[in-house]
Amino acid sequence: MPQIRPRKRFGQNFLKDKNIARKIVSTIDAPHPRFIIEIGPGKGILTEFVLDEAEAYLGIEIDPALIEILNERFSKQSDFSLIRQDFLEFDLAGTLRQYPHHSKIILGNIPYNITSPILFKLFGLGDSLDQAVLMVQKEVGNRIRAKEGGKDYGLLSIFSQLFAEVNYLFNVPARLFSPQPKVDSALIKFNFHKKVKEQFADFELFRKILRNCFQQRRKMLRNSLRHLFSEEVLSKLTVSLTQRPEQLSIPEWKELFREIYQIAEKGDPL
Repeated sequence: MPQIRPRKRFGQNFLKDKNIARKIVSTIDAPHPRFIIEIGPGKGILTEFVLDEAEAYLGIEIDPALIEILNERFSKQSDFSLIRQDFLEFDLAGTLRQYPHHSKIILGNIPYNITSPILFKLFGLGDSLDQAVLMVQKEVGNRIRAKEGGKDYGLLSIFSQLFAEVNYLFNVPARLFSPQPKVDSALIKFNFHKKVKEQFADFELFRKILRNCFQQRRKMLRNSLRHLFSEEVLSKLTVSLTQRPEQLSIPEWKELFREIYQIAEKGDPL
């Protein structure tokens, strides 16, 4: 295999331990037949094992040098396909629709610098996905699984746990990557819930409220919410507005939204 110099602009840190690669792929447990999309296959250390687990496989790689390596290794396998594209620009929804009878799984060692945009893209298509097995920076993994009351709890925690059952599987030491990053990684499995947005009368309003409050996470809820709603609306809420955003559990956020929607949007009594 030719030498490939990792490109910093693509956030490339290549896993180099085959035993860990095999262990990562073994955590996939969605039913067969499986359609597995791998984000950034790199040199193919995961791909080698993924192809044994998938009835259909698509790799999405942005680096043309790696595309060449991957094609040399795997193009003769009938269930292998590969495209050169930025995953954030990739038509994931349209591609998933082509496999109506498969479990749809996302896999990848995802670049640290675009982890959140990738996750929010997946949450937006949670109804079409079954599972994601993703290697992320350990700090991000802690934020994904965080519960209310701690400094790690925030927008990413709430969305992750709203849209999926989250399983923090294991840590992957930095020394197992080349080049070696400064921090360890964590493997997280998401089993997606269905019809999450339908639980909310106006999901975009719920999202707006969350973003507004967590952008000002040191402020009490009353001070954050008064940028969106009148004092008349806030005075009618039963949820304590002297709390800070990280103090509310997901059920409490849902209840706060329900009250705000009924008072401010519909004008109905509680």
